[in-house]
Amino acid sequence: MPGARLNPNGRPVGSYGGLRAAQQILIDVVSRNQDFIRRALQEEARKNPARFARQFILPTVPHKYRKQLRDQIRTCEMVVTVT
Repeated sequence: MPGARLNPNGRPVGSYGGLRAAQQILIDVVSRNQDFIRRALQEEARKNPARFARQFILPTVPHKYRKQLRDQIRTCEMVVTVT
């Protein structure tokens, strides 16, 4: 903070420490490996659709519909374990 004993000028404007660098590294890694990531996600969806829905689809659903989708996923899991 400005006026602090150890840093009287405060943080420089636009400085986010290592956050911006970490974000850029993540963006670079994802952009270089898009095909690999896409194939891995498709394979996971094919092998275990309920787990894929719970991990990747459920967090993107609006909050008011999550309980309903969670119940549907649970029902699917129970049907698969019974048969």
